[in-house]
Amino acid sequence: MKKSRITRRQRYLDLDARFGLRLAAIREEMGLSQDQVAQAMRFVRPVVSKIEHGQRALTALEICDYARALNVEPELLFDELKHVVFEYDTSPQSVSDEHAESVS
Repeated sequence: MKKSRITRRQRYLDLDARFGLRLAAIREEMGLSQDQVAQAMRFVRPVVSKIEHGQRALTALEICDYARALNVEPELLFDELKHVVFEYDTSPQSVSDEHAESVS
């Protein structure tokens, strides 16, 4: 049976969707509405909805702003997603261990 290959784009879309779900869960835990987060970030509510549904990615600065709107540290936004980044590590685009060590 042929194993389906997950493309780099699919990986990022999957990560965006999971990240959005994580943001929504934290927002709900904090008792905040999408409107409240949108106001704090100077967005409109539909943008927050798209983010939480993985239809719009955030820049690094926007991630920090989102964390500030939720009154949490940015690292908390990624807590349950650390494994996802390496979930599809079999792709040829993945960085080798040697290269990763030389960069750090």
